[in-house]
Amino acid sequence: MLRSLSQTPIIEIQKLVTAPSLARILTNARAFSTEPFTVIDVGCTGGILAAAQEFVPALRAVGFDPIVEEVDRLRAAAEPPGAIFECALVAEPGWRTPDLRKSPAAFARSSAAAYEARHNFDYHSEMFNSGREITLTSRTVGLKEWLRANSEWAVDLLKVDTDGNDISVLRSLGVRLTDPLAVHVEMNFDGDIGANSNVFSVVFETLLNAGFRMFSLDPTRYSKAAMPDVFEFSMPAQTVRGQVVQADALFCKDLAVEGNDSPARILKLACIFDLFNLQDCAAELLMAHEDVLAAVSPVPVTDLLTALGPRTELGLSPADARALFAKSPESFFPTSATEEPESGGATPEPDPVTEPSTADQRPTLEVGGPERGIGANGEVHALGEGWWPPEESGTWTKAHSASLHFISARSIPAGSTCELIAWRLHPPDDVGEVAITLNGRMLTVTPGSDDQTLVFLVEAEIPAGDLDLMIHGWPLQRPSELSVSADDRLLGVHVKSVVLRAGVGSS
Repeated sequence: MLRSLSQTPIIEIQKLVTAPSLARILTNARAFSTEPFTVIDVGCTGGILAAAQEFVPALRAVGFDPIVEEVDRLRAAAEPPGAIFECALVAEPGWRTPDLRKSPAAFARSSAAAYEARHNFDYHSEMFNSGREITLTSRTVGLKEWLRANSEWAVDLLKVDTDGNDISVLRSLGVRLTDPLAVHVEMNFDGDIGANSNVFSVVFETLLNAGFRMFSLDPTRYSKAAMPDVFEFSMPAQTVRGQVVQADALFCKDLAVEGNDSPARILKLACIFDLFNLQDCAAELLMAHEDVLAAVSPVPVTDLLTALGPRTELGLSPADARALFAKSPESFFPTSATEEPESGGATPEPDPVTEPSTADQRPTLEVGGPERGIGANGEVHALGEGWWPPEESGTWTKAHSASLHFISARSIPAGSTCELIAWRLHPPDDVGEVAITLNGRMLTVTPGSDDQTLVFLVEAEIPAGDLDLMIHGWPLQRPSELSVSADDRLLGVHVKSVVLRAGVGSS
C-alpha cells in the first residue's frame, strides 16, 4: 500500500535526514590530506559509489565498467574531481560472465523479467544509453595486475557490483584481497553451487578467509510474474515484496577486537561504518582506539562520538544511549503511547523542562550568515531534487526534500517553538503534504499550502551545534495528473527566515 507522510512511521522519515557524517567532519578537518580515502568501484555504471564521495576533496577513486558509452559519459562528467574511469571488465583470466538476465532461475520467473520480455526492455541500454544498443569492451583486467601497475594506490574500500562476475573480481586481487578495510559486494541467493558461483556461500567464505566479517546485508526482492507486486523504483527491477534473490553486503575488518591498523585507517573505517548506518560499530571502534587516536585525530574522539548521535534513530550520543539503556532498557522497546509498558519495568518520568522566567531570557536564533546560503536580502532559497520522469503506466512520483542548515550556540530546550516566516512551496498544488524535521526529529506534518508564518512546537531538546531543518514534500498525484511540465517538476522551497524561541510560545 502507498502511504502519505501522515501514515508513515516517524522512524522512516527520520532516515531521510542526516547530520554531517564523520567522513565530512574529518575531511573538513584535513584528517586525510596526506592519506586520501581510496575507493575502487568495479561496476561503476551510474557513477562512483555515492557514500565514498563524502570524502571529497580527500578522495582518490577509480571506476571500472565494460559499457563503453557509460565510461565515456563518466569521463566527460568528471565527477568526483580527479576520478579515473577504466573501460574494462574486471575478472580472472578465462572468466566467462553468465547472463544473469536469464539466470538465476528466480529472476527468470519474476515480474521484472516478465516486463522486460513483454516490452523488449534492456536494462543497461534503457537506463544508461537512452534506449540505444550498448557497446561492451573486449578489454579484461585483473585488480592485482592493475594495482601492480599503479603502485601508489592503496585500497580502503572496494565496491563490486557487476551482475555476475563479482566473485571473480574478488579473486582477481589475489593475496591483496586482504588490503581493503571494507568490501561492498552484490551476491546471489539463487544459482548453481560451485567454487566459481557468485552465490552467498562462496562470497561469504572467500571474504571470511581474507579476514573480513559481515556487518550489513541489504536484500533485494523480486515478486513472481504469477503475482506481480509494486516495484521499488520507476523501472522493472526489485519489488517491495517477493523472494530474496540478491543482496548487497558490507564486509569489514573488525578492528575493534581483531588486529590493528594505522590511526588514519582506523578513522577511515569508522567513517565507513557511519556512512553505512552502522554508527554503533563506529562508536565501538573509536572507543577501542581512543588513546591512539587522541594523539593524531584533528577532531577529538569525544566530538566524533557525539556527532554520531544525530545520525541514529534515537538521536542520542553513545554515552547518552548507554546511560539511558542502563537506567531504563524498556525505553528501547518499540512501544507507543497507547500500549501498556512491558511487565517488570516502569515507564520513566520525563526530565522536567525549566522554562525561562521572562521573555527577555529566551534566546532567538535566526538563520546563519552568508556562508549558509542567505541571499542579499536575508532570504534563504533551497531547491529539492527533481521528480522521476513519468512512465506510461502512471507510476507514482517520489518524495522530495529541501534543507536549511544553520548553527545554534545554545541548546534548544523542549517546549520551544520554531517559526518558518514567509515560506512557500512551488508548485504548491502538486504537493499533498509537507513534513518538517529538525536534526531528524519530526516536528509537524502540514498540508502542502503556502503560509506566511508556520509555528510549531519542539517537543524534545535539540543540542547546540549544527542544525538541519528539512522540508519534505510528498506528492500525492500520479505524473499524468500533474499540471506542470517535466522541467518544472521540482519542489522549490522559499523561506525568509527561521526563528527558534526557547520556552513555550503562542501558536
